[in-house]
Amino acid sequence: MNLNAIADPKQHEFRQIVFAIEKSAGMSIAASNLNRIIYSVTKRIKQGSSERQFSLILFDDIDINFVTSTYDPDIFVNQFSEAMLQVINSPRAIDSSRSVEVIFKVPQITILSPTILYLFTSTAAMPFDRYTRSLPRDLQVNLFTVSSSGDFPVAGDLIYHQRASGGRNLPVTPDRVLQVRRAAF
Repeated sequence: MNLNAIADPKQHEFRQIVFAIEKSAGMSIAASNLNRIIYSVTKRIKQGSSERQFSLILFDDIDINFVTSTYDPDIFVNQFSEAMLQVINSPRAIDSSRSVEVIFKVPQITILSPTILYLFTSTAAMPFDRYTRSLPRDLQVNLFTVSSSGDFPVAGDLIYHQRASGGRNLPVTPDRVLQVRRAAF
């Protein structure tokens, strides 16, 4: 009998779902496609008996913005759609983002656990001095590296946290984001 597996909160349903999306020109097509599938994703996630909390974070190389956190999937879809317009219309091309820092901000907004993070980025991660801290045991990081050229950003620190949390790393093109809902959510 594996006692560690029994005590692992990630062996149960995730009660809080956090989407973190990079706000940059490189994410505009992916954001448009995410906007097209978010209703079906929240509907699929919401199936089940327990309460779910949906949260959204937008980030770039300067800011990390907490957009919304709600238990109501309809409100979340509306606020998600409004936020995706900011990403779709973002003219800024960036070389790196605060994606590693986002991972460590998630526990600050967590209301229910265990928590799953879906992080979408098209750039390499900026160095973050405190990234060596361990993640909470009840957080799983799933990383989506988005690239239209096929050259996916090297995300060593991000991949480390994804692996350490038992999450997945899914390199995708902006158009393939539409197929992600079947594999990841």
